[in-house]
Amino acid sequence: MTLGSKIREMRLMQGISLTELAKKTNLSQSFISQIERDLNNPSISSLRDICAVLKIPMFQLFVEGGDTGEILVRKDKRRIVTFPGNLKYEILTPTLNKAIGVMQIELKPGMSTESLPHEQEGEECVLVLEGEIAVKINQDEYQLNAGDLLYYSSIWQHLFINKSAEVARVLVVAAPPNI
Repeated sequence: MTLGSKIREMRLMQGISLTELAKKTNLSQSFISQIERDLNNPSISSLRDICAVLKIPMFQLFVEGGDTGEILVRKDKRRIVTFPGNLKYEILTPTLNKAIGVMQIELKPGMSTESLPHEQEGEECVLVLEGEIAVKINQDEYQLNAGDLLYYSSIWQHLFINKSAEVARVLVVAAPPNI
């Protein structure tokens, strides 16, 4: 099932009209219709807005099926989620339907995880594996280099930015899982 068809299915299951979803997200009806027909790729912030109205965690749009009971994920079997702008998340845990999710994010030079900081319920821990990033949390900014770890409440607005000329790889542990 595609991203757009999942959004449409969730919307229809909840009895939310396209007009109502557009009004509550401040997105146009035509844009949402294009997303649902897989004719347009939404930004991460647009997806967050849609998921907030649908009252679903964003990761639910990217996982197939439920908990398979698997406990091992081989490197070549990781699920990869790529967002517009080539922001890449590798899902390292067997499922995102548990209490904790582990992801690896690849940030190319000049790339950020979103255009605006976001927040959600829970806690996050970020470990820079390679390169360096800036993490904005509320009004503060933290410069992290390889090996540095930052632990914070994810209800605080946060955003990762790669201001360097090198690719950065970041390990994120989130409870509950979120993308």
